[in-house]
Amino acid sequence: MELNNYRAEGSKKEPPIFDPKIMNKELKKTEKLIEELTNRLALPEVDEHGYSECPFARELYEDKEVAARNLEKQFMRLQGYLMPLANEIDRCRKNLEKIKAGGGQIHSGDARNGYERARAVQLKEYNELIALRVKAYDLLDRATKLLKEASQKNWPEKEMQDNEPEGFQSTSERRINNLIEMGPIKGV
Repeated sequence: MELNNYRAEGSKKEPPIFDPKIMNKELKKTEKLIEELTNRLALPEVDEHGYSECPFARELYEDKEVAARNLEKQFMRLQGYLMPLANEIDRCRKNLEKIKAGGGQIHSGDARNGYERARAVQLKEYNELIALRVKAYDLLDRATKLLKEASQKNWPEKEMQDNEPEGFQSTSERRINNLIEMGPIKGV
């Protein structure tokens, strides 16, 4: 069971153990959605009345909106992995500290070799988790900027614009502003 599905069920139990393979899949999915939205942002010019030389301009703008919504969902999903990832990084760091402290008290060659192997394995896992965290934050940063850019490229709805109250924001603009207002992710 994946972490976000687990949380969505409203269970009081602890979330499942963090799995770097699942995290890697989520990162790849996020990269793919970033690329998809980036490609969809090449939109034709449209005047304030919705006229364009491109006969399928409206469909292109709708495709951009779908791509933006998909990336927003993945953005939230990826954020759900950050705390379990931070916990795993912390676990590895503590293990490395214990190995270092225990290894200093060992004088036997075989036991010392065992500690060195354990340290190497733990250090490798620690470095892999740090790399996942760096990649996750990079993708979240790229997604935030891309979603903001996407929210500024909207199909002009003349009828809607005439009836909009002052300060009106489109759905995607509100979503982006909500994500931005959340600020940095705490605890990671």
